[in-house]
Amino acid sequence: YIFKDGTRVILNAESKLIIPSDYNEKNRNIQMVGEGFFEVTSDPTKPFIIKNGSTKVTVLGTSFNVKSYREDDYINVTVSTGKVLVNIPTIDLQLRIAPMQHLSIRKSTGEMTKLSLQENRYNDWIKGILYFNREPISEVLKTINRRYHQNVILECKNCNHIISGTHDNKSLDAVVDAICFTTGLKSRRSNDDTIILYD
Repeated sequence: YIFKDGTRVILNAESKLIIPSDYNEKNRNIQMVGEGFFEVTSDPTKPFIIKNGSTKVTVLGTSFNVKSYREDDYINVTVSTGKVLVNIPTIDLQLRIAPMQHLSIRKSTGEMTKLSLQENRYNDWIKGILYFNREPISEVLKTINRRYHQNVILECKNCNHIISGTHDNKSLDAVVDAICFTTGLKSRRSNDDTIILYD
């Protein structure tokens, strides 16, 4: 999608934008649910602001990725170029993110992780690639379910596995097999075609 000011966005699965009719007149405020990669046209007089619940991401002109689905436990912001200001008043957080940095914030606790990146793989979803970097298996399954429009669930006592890996345009079965191989979990399909991971 291309905005009136030339700003571009690519949205991931099950994502949506709410753009006011007066966008770029007095301000450039939008709302987003889900994940998007933005290339924002610079305008120092009108910062580009994305609101998602209580989270606010403010930029002047940059390219960055925001992932904040309602059902996810984490908010993730990854900056490719420029700088981004993340503001979450509910946990009294205001933080700048520089190029090649990734910020992950746990919504329930405010616990955050800020990483400097040698290579930015967090935008790989644009090319159809799944990339996980030390993510809880519960979050990985939410991403897989959105991507493949399939229901994959956990049925195990201590499913606190941390997943890392890249899946380059692989089938759902190949991704599930890789997760089972690295975690020691098993998988089966139920009568309604749900994939169940169990120990």
